[in-house]
Amino acid sequence: MTIYQLNELKTKSFPLSIIEYVITVWKGLSMTNTQYRGIVDGILSGDSLIIRFLPPCPTPIQIIILEYLVAPKIGLPDGKIQDEPHGYDSWNYLRKLCIGKRVLISSHFKNTPKTRFHPAFGNLPISFTRVYLYDEHENPDIGLLAAKAGWVKLRDSTSNQNDKYLASLKSAEEAARTAKLGIWASGQGMVRHLPVEYSDEEVLSQREFKAIVKGVNNGTTLSLFLLPKQIQVQVQLAGCRPFAASRKDGSQNNNQYGTDAKQRAVRTFLHREIDIRICQKSDTNQNQNQNISLKSERTYIGCLLGAPDHAIVRLISDGLATFYPKTADFAPSADLYIRAEAEAKAEKRNIWSIAPQQAEKELKEFSGICTSVRSSSSLFITNGDERQLFYLASVKVPYFFYNGGGGGADPLGFEAREFLRANYLGKPLRAVPTGYASNRDYATIYCGQKCINEELVAAGFAVYSEPFIGVPSECVDRIKAAEESAKAKQIGLFAPVQPQPFKIIDISQFAFKREAQKYLPELQNETVNAIIEHIASGSKFHVIIPSKNLFIRTGLNGLLPSITSDKFGNEARLFCQQNFMQCNAEITINEIDKSGCFLSSIIVQAHSGANVSIASELIKRGLAEIHTRLLKTGVADPELLELQKKAAAQGLGVWSDKTRHSRELAFDKIEKVKVSSIWTPITFAVQFLGDEIHKIETVLANEPLTPLTSEDIKQLHRNDCIVARYNNTCYRARIENFDETNTKITEVKFIDIATDNKEFNEVYQLPESLQQIEPQAKTVKLGCLELVDSDQNEANIKSIWEMCTDAILYMHLMYDDESSNVLLTDQPSVDSGSLNAVLISNGIARFADHEVPPNIQNVLNNLKELQPESQSPESE
Repeated sequence: MTIYQLNELKTKSFPLSIIEYVITVWKGLSMTNTQYRGIVDGILSGDSLIIRFLPPCPTPIQIIILEYLVAPKIGLPDGKIQDEPHGYDSWNYLRKLCIGKRVLISSHFKNTPKTRFHPAFGNLPISFTRVYLYDEHENPDIGLLAAKAGWVKLRDSTSNQNDKYLASLKSAEEAARTAKLGIWASGQGMVRHLPVEYSDEEVLSQREFKAIVKGVNNGTTLSLFLLPKQIQVQVQLAGCRPFAASRKDGSQNNNQYGTDAKQRAVRTFLHREIDIRICQKSDTNQNQNQNISLKSERTYIGCLLGAPDHAIVRLISDGLATFYPKTADFAPSADLYIRAEAEAKAEKRNIWSIAPQQAEKELKEFSGICTSVRSSSSLFITNGDERQLFYLASVKVPYFFYNGGGGGADPLGFEAREFLRANYLGKPLRAVPTGYASNRDYATIYCGQKCINEELVAAGFAVYSEPFIGVPSECVDRIKAAEESAKAKQIGLFAPVQPQPFKIIDISQFAFKREAQKYLPELQNETVNAIIEHIASGSKFHVIIPSKNLFIRTGLNGLLPSITSDKFGNEARLFCQQNFMQCNAEITINEIDKSGCFLSSIIVQAHSGANVSIASELIKRGLAEIHTRLLKTGVADPELLELQKKAAAQGLGVWSDKTRHSRELAFDKIEKVKVSSIWTPITFAVQFLGDEIHKIETVLANEPLTPLTSEDIKQLHRNDCIVARYNNTCYRARIENFDETNTKITEVKFIDIATDNKEFNEVYQLPESLQQIEPQAKTVKLGCLELVDSDQNEANIKSIWEMCTDAILYMHLMYDDESSNVLLTDQPSVDSGSLNAVLISNGIARFADHEVPPNIQNVLNNLKELQPESQSPESE
């Protein structure tokens, strides 16, 4: 009797329970005698499956092509073979139908001598047969289902064959064709054009995707198609990493644990659809130009969302992967990973059976000031130069972490973080450790007599959690009581309705500069409440604007940019970190620069409780400077200008080093100079002639100099002043750059001739006698001139240089805009012959009118008269 005959008995008078029992027994006998069992591990196309067979099949993994059927082919990810029309949809139908499912396979294979290579399995044999879904009612035939759905058709070679199964396939195909289903639908059918071009901005701005796993690189690195655009990326899963799997060529250490981890991941993830959060770029593609859409597959750090994450927990629990602290902040399930690793270590499973025993960490109480709330469950406590990160023990808190490079939030995660920040930032705390695991210290944390662990639970932002390492919190009974109280009040996690997770729109990175520009009209000249999340430098901050869900990069409007490799720039950043980190602020955005950084004024509620202007606090300490452009044009904020004058008079910060600032020119003061460089026909570097340059040249030529060693150089910063030798002459030089090791200076600027140089060959300490002399060169522009023909610049510069070489000139300030605009004369009098007049007469430059001091008005009129009418702007 066949299975079909048994099913027919259900409609007759036999008791149903007896018939179903007989069918079940028959299935077991049938599987043993005429069918193999297996699990679908992969889909190659709409007619081809990778099946992992169960014993007694002699071939563990095979490619099975559905008998008599053919589907349009799917393209390769690299685009060398493109999709056939409907190829992806056909593949996707079969994927949804049977990936990961148990199947029955007819043992009557039509074997072929062909094999096909797959990255996850190697070379696999190919066979043709029928496949049935094991767990579906009546074990439907997959080929017949695909034919009915219209995603496969009969092979041309079957036209002369005749059997009952083939007839059912023909009937299914005809019905699908008539109904215009699948490949029979009107239209061309979808074709993906692989690989899809994309940018980091596109991926990181959306962050959360549905994705299909197209490959498994190792146990915790997946190759994905991000839907719906089919963007190809690799994602290293945050918070975990496996032992490296052995490579095909055997060149890498053959590690069975790594191989097992990869195969487990293949069986779990290959061709499955998952939810993924992309957190940040991986270091492996940090050097790519992020402004250009690239076809190459890039690597990111990310985390799984939802149930698939349990597979990683099991991988770690079985000792086939380890917790990875470096990226753990991006993993919402990091605590589960740590718990799983603790179990694997205790049981010495797999990799832990050979891992060396680690020494127990001594747990000590630690007291200090809360300087940062790192996440919804962790706080930094600082005492002097020592800073420690503690995680709240015996509680489970909804996930929130964001650092400008990535992260995310579960419902109430951001609210939990904000509860901690609002109540404990800047307060004295005491941490009583309860355990240590995987580089994380767990503790009961007190603020005065209050237990923070308990307070967070009482507010409804956490629940009690049994510790998996160490001992329970000493406040365990209070924490449990607080949870019961929150339940009774139906607050927070126990409220009838939960809020949506706090969604962050990150436009802080350089790659998002175009996106950031779009928000300027919405933000410009509006004062908004913000949180200073990160201090990038003394003048650049990353802030969250909660009301708009924005994470932006902002600079202090009107101040010169600060760099942390500069001694005073580093001091500025440390000052801001100590006083403004994670503080509430009011920011007023004025404009945006070309890199996507908003320029703002920032009033912050400092840790001291006072409301202060960050710009004012920095300038009055000499840790920042007003932008030169504002000083030159006279539009600097009067209050900031007065603070800067006081800091300069007192020699604070940057004003303590005279070599950092060029000499300021004054009206009615004549400077004796010579030209040291010519940048354009009207822009020169001039050197001041006088006692100071004479002293500098004499000291450097005659006194012994102390060479700088690599260890000396390690202690220096950008903008520090040294001595550099070039062409057997020594010059005072400002450091512009170092090599990657910070042991070699690669670029300097000669401050007494205003020239950059990368070809110097020796460096020395700056003699003390020269340390308080300001730079003896300055870049200036010839006043009331503009260029006529930039194509002749090189020739014109050469002719000007011939006129100026070794000539002593006299410099008079005409006016300031973004540069000092001057008159260069051959005698001290302003009425003597001028280089400005020569350039107009020779047609190198033309007159450009500008307001000047009264004593130069006659010179201005004379310059105007020299202008040939054919070259005047009006004639154009």
